[in-house]
Amino acid sequence: MFATQDYKHLGGVTNAVGSVRTELGERVAAAHAARVPLASAFGKTDLSEHTRVSLVTSLLLPRLLRSEGAWPPLTPT
Repeated sequence: MFATQDYKHLGGVTNAVGSVRTELGERVAAAHAARVPLASAFGKTDLSEHTRVSLVTSLLLPRLLRSEGAWPPLTPT
């Protein structure tokens, strides 16, 4: 029987030892990938701070924080 260390299902990563490190890395990468096309918009001076905050909260934070309530308590290693 084959066992895997990490299992990805519906965007979440389950680890054999219960660590969320892999999932957090993937979420940071997904948020970064979503930010790249917006980088030029964030640099524009004609966008208000409110618009920039709206872009971050609607496009980037959901990719980073989806299902965070299911994570175990995060402690420094």
